[in-house]
Amino acid sequence: YTAYREYLARTGRGNTSYEQAARVFLRGWPQPTAWAAEPLSVRLSANSATRPLITFLMLHQGLAPGYDYLLERKLSTFWRDIHGSPLKASLDRFMDAAAELGFTERVRFATGSQVPARLLIQTGRPLEQLTLSDLAEFAQACHDRQTRTGKGHTHYLSGLSNTQRVLFHLGILDTLPRSGGPVGFEERLAEVADPVRVAMIAYLNRKMATCKPKTVTATATRLMHFGVFLAHLDPALASIRDLDRRRHIEPYLTSLT
Repeated sequence: YTAYREYLARTGRGNTSYEQAARVFLRGWPQPTAWAAEPLSVRLSANSATRPLITFLMLHQGLAPGYDYLLERKLSTFWRDIHGSPLKASLDRFMDAAAELGFTERVRFATGSQVPARLLIQTGRPLEQLTLSDLAEFAQACHDRQTRTGKGHTHYLSGLSNTQRVLFHLGILDTLPRSGGPVGFEERLAEVADPVRVAMIAYLNRKMATCKPKTVTATATRLMHFGVFLAHLDPALASIRDLDRRRHIEPYLTSLT
């Protein structure tokens, strides 16, 4: 709360309604990470006097509010609020690289706030540590949002393609965005260790015979996240037959929160 008040004073934005809203918010969620675990309806119910605090927590205190929340909220004050934030160095590097590639100023600023800003907020990692899995998770969140609300996400997917191109230019990713067509299971599960990856791909190929493509691609995304988790948790896992509830399944379920 003290850091937020100092931030408001430093930026000339302090007023009693913002401070009162911050006190109410922090009484309800002394640990803001608990707010991030609330249902989306609760997170979206924060009023206009509370949202500046949430933005401050996201940009300066490492709060990850969930892609579902980030895709529903316009980051209208992002370029003003980013100054002094730990995220600024990563955004500056992204914007400089986008300029080198010839993106116009309008596209650079639109892309910067649409995708890399949200990736940095949610992952809590600097630009250099973003992965293809992060981009895939963002894309899936866009699809989930469209299913949930009916709102289109073409602008986000366009921004995602631009972001991948910039990250490739910087040497952070080794793959350019695809120009069209479905992404193969081999590529989507590339970060999953063998032989788990082989088993997952075989399962998905067989599932194509009985399920709609949209259902299978959603399953592939979820298997990819589980497989990447297993690759980090137990690199020596020799077979899906060796999966153990306490050693593998329950830690993964815990990680989802």
